[in-house]
Amino acid sequence: MRVERPGRSSKDVTLERAFRRSWDVMATFLDFEGTEPAERFTAVFGIAHGALIWLLGGRRPAAAAMIAGDLLCAALVLMALPRLRRARPAAVRFLAVALPLLVFYLFYLQTGLIDASAVHWRDTALAGLQERVVRRVPFIHSTAVRDWFIFAYFAYDPFLAAGALALFVPGNAASQRNSGDAVRRMCYALACCFVVGLLYPALSPRYVTPQLQLEYLGHGTLARFAALSQQSAMVPGNSFPSAHLAATTALMWDLHAARRAVFWLFLPLVLSMAAGTVLFQYHYVPDVVAGIVVGGAVVALDRWCRPLTLAPPGP
Repeated sequence: MRVERPGRSSKDVTLERAFRRSWDVMATFLDFEGTEPAERFTAVFGIAHGALIWLLGGRRPAAAAMIAGDLLCAALVLMALPRLRRARPAAVRFLAVALPLLVFYLFYLQTGLIDASAVHWRDTALAGLQERVVRRVPFIHSTAVRDWFIFAYFAYDPFLAAGALALFVPGNAASQRNSGDAVRRMCYALACCFVVGLLYPALSPRYVTPQLQLEYLGHGTLARFAALSQQSAMVPGNSFPSAHLAATTALMWDLHAARRAVFWLFLPLVLSMAAGTVLFQYHYVPDVVAGIVVGGAVVALDRWCRPLTLAPPGP
């Protein structure tokens, strides 16, 4: 004869059993045990980031609707990526490993839902700090040199994908783990920048003095592409710290540790990228410094929390 615990009705027991059964079904469906830290972090951060934007954005209807999108995105990340990572084709497995980076770009675009007129922007303080280091940003007269720095700045997204791919090759279990670890650290770095950017918002020079930026960009195909990209693919805010440099710093550590030749190959591009963020009014100097510090701190903290597992390059 089964005796129920005191103070619990049969209805409570039935509800508890139903809850446990529903949870078991959901856990099996979402395959929580098969998810990677980057996937779980992306799912949870997306919901928290959306809620923070909703609170800071005056609880606007568009921001509230965005949270529903974040919930759907989290479910897709937890449901789809573990299965794709176990697929046979290497291209599909790499897509699953790198996809959280694309999701974080969507999180970046969500910051545009904040009412800019209600935010106390910190650009004056950051510009003042920059003037202590650089009195005036130098103008580059050579069109070829300007185009190189513009190219380096906009090579940021392809660079992250190429770096993750370099770590993923040849596609065995060890190299896939290397690439997944690098993506995880990049996601951590991006998340730190997004949160700090919401709590200490800055527009960046390109929105404070847009005409000055156009003068620095000059003329040419890449300059026109840069101006068009700012209108259609960028949103005000998130200037401090530079997410570009934070994610790049984290990735460069992984490349230096596991793919030394690729590290040296990309180093000139990365240095030019860092310079281009200031030369063309995308970031203040403090943004760049803070981004590098965030990327380095993420790597150091992640290494402290997790043992070093980088595998040697594959054949």
